[in-house]
Amino acid sequence: MISGVISLDDYLAAQRLHQRRPLRRALVLSATLLLVGVPLVIVGTSDAVCIVGGLLGGIGGGGLIGLALLYGWKLPRKLRRLHAQQAALRHAITYAWDENGLEVTWSGGHARRPWADFIRYRENPQVLLLYHNDMLFDLVPTSWFVDAAQREAFRRLASRVGTGAARAG
Repeated sequence: MISGVISLDDYLAAQRLHQRRPLRRALVLSATLLLVGVPLVIVGTSDAVCIVGGLLGGIGGGGLIGLALLYGWKLPRKLRRLHAQQAALRHAITYAWDENGLEVTWSGGHARRPWADFIRYRENPQVLLLYHNDMLFDLVPTSWFVDAAQREAFRRLASRVGTGAARAG
């Protein structure tokens, strides 16, 4: 069993982990458009090729600038505000687990979920995320674990998520 209050740093780390794949996809697309567009402008043999290259390069460059502003400035500010607004994050949350599932207890109640009800598990050094669906997850800060053995025991069970859930998309 572990317990604690989700800090702003944990909340930000969870959202960064959650957004990592969409961010990578957007970065790859924007960089590809930029890398295709710029050479077309430079070596374009006709006005049409240069115009297309300029459009592709502009979209790619604008996309990279937009992503930098969104993920570097806007999103962290928004997440700080959301963390401050959500009263439940100011109260202790307790996680208890066994071979069958995860039990979450907080000031407003408790829930017990079988491991198979989660569809996905993601982690980084700061947080573990157990997904109910593509957007909703339980956040487990790694700093709450007593030691590496306790964390590894949790990870072993959490790695079985999704075994009973129908996967869509």
